[in-house]
Amino acid sequence: MLYTTTLFVPGEYSLIQMHTVKSLIGGVFRLILVLLIHSAISQEIDKGFNYSAIAESYGYADRQADQDVSETREQAYNDAKRNILEKTLIHIRSYSKVENFRLEYDLVQSESEGFLRLIEKKDLGFTGENRYCVWIKAEIIYVFDNPDRYPNDQQSAVGPLSVKFWTEKEKYVLNEKVKVFLMANKDCYLTLIYHDAENNVLQIFPNQHINENFIQANKLYTIPDDSDPYEFTVSSPFGEEKLTVYASTSQLGPLPMENHGPDFYKFKGDEEEYAFKTRGVKITNKEVPSEFFQESCKIVIAEK
Repeated sequence: MLYTTTLFVPGEYSLIQMHTVKSLIGGVFRLILVLLIHSAISQEIDKGFNYSAIAESYGYADRQADQDVSETREQAYNDAKRNILEKTLIHIRSYSKVENFRLEYDLVQSESEGFLRLIEKKDLGFTGENRYCVWIKAEIIYVFDNPDRYPNDQQSAVGPLSVKFWTEKEKYVLNEKVKVFLMANKDCYLTLIYHDAENNVLQIFPNQHINENFIQANKLYTIPDDSDPYEFTVSSPFGEEKLTVYASTSQLGPLPMENHGPDFYKFKGDEEEYAFKTRGVKITNKEVPSEFFQESCKIVIAEK
């Protein structure tokens, strides 16, 4: 059977019409399905609350006698999106301690609008006489209703995947060595990138010396550690630069890399493309969404 596959480029999004999206999880956080335009993503990263889930699903629709194929296809995609929403909501309930958890939603007749970011889709066409089939992988972001409350318990496994990371200071001078400290609240796969003042995207971890990017929950990691055979030393150009952590409960998506010096990798693309491609996670349990986390911090590099 012939089918088409589409890999979405950053900036393409899919609308889901919703009647209501209401959630109450112990007053701690509510799920908000948002339009992930680039400025919105940046705002969430800057606030440090960029939590999301990535899932995949098939969708089906039966063609009616008077229906155009494009209408049947759209219904199949809506079915796949509905399945991903349901998986995500069920998953959030599974790690909530609250007994009176309620989520009410309807994907028909929009009163409020939710947006789901498509990562990849496959148009499988008619699998039977009148049944149309599609497949999608998509991301849903959720935002804390009260962000000041929940992150205090950031290292609890009850809640979404979260990574705390920091450096010893914010300003470094030429040839000074940098150490990054990080700790996740759940077992996860993680990458650390360095976006320099010339817009190079360098992957600091994993690197040419360390291939394994799995980290254990509630364990403090230092990158590089004193026993590691490499150092992270700052150099020109000078100015404001950025470190970003990407983490997921599933292995992160493959990325095109080239060696950068004897220690690190350089991504063959820009930061936006890196963020998108790394979301192509390898989902092993098709019924459980993969949790995803992204956060950045800025450092300043000065000549002296």
